[in-house]
Amino acid sequence: MPILPPVTKTPRKMIAEFSNMQTLMWVGVALLAHVVIIGATSVTYLRDQIDPAGAVARKTAQANAAAAAAAAATQPASAPAVADAAPAPANPDASPAATPAAAEVSDDKAMEDRKDSAMVKKITEAAKPAEIPAKPNNTGIDLDETLTPGK
Repeated sequence: MPILPPVTKTPRKMIAEFSNMQTLMWVGVALLAHVVIIGATSVTYLRDQIDPAGAVARKTAQANAAAAAAAAATQPASAPAVADAAPAPANPDASPAATPAAAEVSDDKAMEDRKDSAMVKKITEAAKPAEIPAKPNNTGIDLDETLTPGK
């Protein structure tokens, strides 16, 4: 093994190269980027802190709009004067019967209809004992043990 010459540089000379870099400028750029990103994502918070009365008015308007949207969603459609004149919906899912409870029933019915299909059997059947890998010992499971069934 070759003998290396002794290091003749002092610690100051070793780090002098780093002092010539623009480290301080890049720290400033990173700080500025953080301030801009955090400020941009906190505009509503800052606006609420500056104008508390406006914040209350905005929250009230938002709550009123949400209540109006909820009332419009729960209000039944106006019934036509003649029951036979009601047009059939173009999309069966858009009918009033397509409620979450009806969707649950239809999902259960769909699973019941498909319970004998190959995919459902593949997903729900238990593994055969030969397909289950051996329990690991202190050294773990060997790759051959996982690839060779029944070992």
